[in-house]
Amino acid sequence: MASAQFQCGPDDGFFRDPVQCDKYYDCYRGEQTEKLCPDGLVFDSSVGPRVEQCNYPFIVSCPEGATLQPPQPSGIECPRLNGYFEHEDAANCDQYYECTNGLAVLRTCATGLVFDEFTGTCQWEHTGIRTGCGVRVGQFNNQLFLN
Repeated sequence: MASAQFQCGPDDGFFRDPVQCDKYYDCYRGEQTEKLCPDGLVFDSSVGPRVEQCNYPFIVSCPEGATLQPPQPSGIECPRLNGYFEHEDAANCDQYYECTNGLAVLRTCATGLVFDEFTGTCQWEHTGIRTGCGVRVGQFNNQLFLN
């Protein structure tokens, strides 16, 4: 199924869809085949039209307003099948999940670092990229307390 917005030109290769960042086209002799990256990855056109490569969204610059395929979550740890995601406990800022094909591996940042989902990396805690780290609200004898 081909997009109404995309038409292959005279050159063969792999080309990003202008609207959906994880969709791309394989153009061969003027014929196009629509393809989709695995859930959580986007097409990486930076390597040139001869290379078919999908990568993490924090590595690839998608156009503003670009869309993605609907998520295919795999449990609470993996909102998409592939990617790096914050721990489900918002106060647990130094741990994150690395999801590959829906399989989650819990990772921990080095001491003093917190996970930044936007960049997929651990950053210094003092940068303020995460708030509420280490703060847990609890209830004891009908009174709220912070830990």
